[in-house]
Amino acid sequence: MPLHMPSLDIQTVTPVAVGLAVTYGVSRLTKIGSRDSRLPPGPPTTPIVGNLNMIPQKHSYIRFTQWGRQYGGVYSLKMGSSTYVVVSSLDAINEIFEANEEITAKSDMMNRRIGAQELLVFAPFGPLWRALRHTAAGLMEPSAWDHQAPIILAESTQLLLDCVNEPEFLYYHLQRCVISTAFASIGGVRVPRFESPLRVKWYRILSTLSKLGEPGNVPPADLQPILKYFSSRSVPDWESQSRTAQSSLDEVIEEIVYDAGERENQGKSTGCLAELLVQKGEKLGLDNDSISSIVAALLIGSTITTTPLLHFVTLFAAAYRQCQSKIHEELDRVVGQDRLPTLEDLPNLSYLSAFMKE
Repeated sequence: MPLHMPSLDIQTVTPVAVGLAVTYGVSRLTKIGSRDSRLPPGPPTTPIVGNLNMIPQKHSYIRFTQWGRQYGGVYSLKMGSSTYVVVSSLDAINEIFEANEEITAKSDMMNRRIGAQELLVFAPFGPLWRALRHTAAGLMEPSAWDHQAPIILAESTQLLLDCVNEPEFLYYHLQRCVISTAFASIGGVRVPRFESPLRVKWYRILSTLSKLGEPGNVPPADLQPILKYFSSRSVPDWESQSRTAQSSLDEVIEEIVYDAGERENQGKSTGCLAELLVQKGEKLGLDNDSISSIVAALLIGSTITTTPLLHFVTLFAAAYRQCQSKIHEELDRVVGQDRLPTLEDLPNLSYLSAFMKE
């Protein structure tokens, strides 16, 4: 007996199909930005954007600290479809980054933004990274820095003189001191004034790199990959900022390495680390790009961290006058008023040491 299939009315099927499609699409869309139950805890999410709307574009570290106290040393954030895990506990940092370095030692996002895979600071974990890091670590041995002590003393002395003559520019004097010390020790070139073009250019490079790395400034395409197929004039041009920062960084580093090589050839070495790398480059198996990578890593690492540290210490000293008075008393008792303190005095300056560590 033949079977007769009931005919379907297209006018009935179409609304049903559209309704199912819309329901499925809305369901999928609302899941974007939601936190998987297997992830560490974190702040409540909003559909599509996740936690992106909760992160301020400036001073985001304050919000991260608050969340760390609320959700623990390891917590998760959703930024669109992307997941970020924030580690704010020292114990967790040691456990995660020491035990799983092959997984965690990656800088893929910064690589994409500034195209700096060859730089030690942003290089992906692998043979190149290991080789560059090994060489850089050897340069950072305490014995390798003994001959740099006069540079530190000279720059510190100028810092004191600048602060006495122009106290209103204290912020920039501290910055100049750090940058000049780093560039003299690593690149063999000083920054004599805070108005110096090199100080201004280097500060802009560091500011751009810091800005590109802040969560509040993540390009939309990093959060929602589909957005890379769209462009909008209303969205800031991250790629342009990245290329500008990379170009400026290349100019500074290439000039330093070139000048270091010229001084070595002319017998006018200053003893800086760039000259040491040029001198021993062939023996260490380093080409010009590798030398530039190490020089850039040392300059960025030494200036981007030490400058804010000096700013914070100065701010704290001004805010806590009683601590400042105790430091003065200890310096007068141990060092006296006829000379500046040196590293040899540090073991006898227990209160000053505790203040700096705090």
